[in-house]
Amino acid sequence: MDTGTIITTLIMLTACILPFVMMNMKRKKKEKWLLQSLEQLASVNNAVITRHDIWGHSEIGIDERTYQAFFIKKTAAEVTTQTVKLADVTHCSIVKTGKNTDAKNLQPIFDTIALSFKSADLQQPSTLFELYNVQHDGFAMKDELRLADKWSRLFAL
Repeated sequence: MDTGTIITTLIMLTACILPFVMMNMKRKKKEKWLLQSLEQLASVNNAVITRHDIWGHSEIGIDERTYQAFFIKKTAAEVTTQTVKLADVTHCSIVKTGKNTDAKNLQPIFDTIALSFKSADLQQPSTLFELYNVQHDGFAMKDELRLADKWSRLFAL
């Protein structure tokens, strides 16, 4: 092989690989920001995140020692942070809104998926951690249903 072919091949390989490397770096930076934000929210409440999940522009976590739940969601307009003391909660459930089924696939179509925390104090309204909203997150759901199930079971303990 001559030098020109080797240089052309290297340039082509770099052009093909570089977008994937850049996307991965951007995703890692976003995840790092979300985790730092969640840890900061926890530290304000004298807690430490012991478990967490990140998806899209959202993160949910728990401090199993102080039994508190934390949630962060970043949209184009705002960053929402929420905290729930699970000791004050009587019930955690999954709330899904939307149409029952898609006529073609017979799959449910959801507009929102949220975790609802019912307070022991009946005067307090339920707290919602909105895991998915079609208006902010687009039409393609990622792992929101699986995560809602996982975290509702975890918070029920």
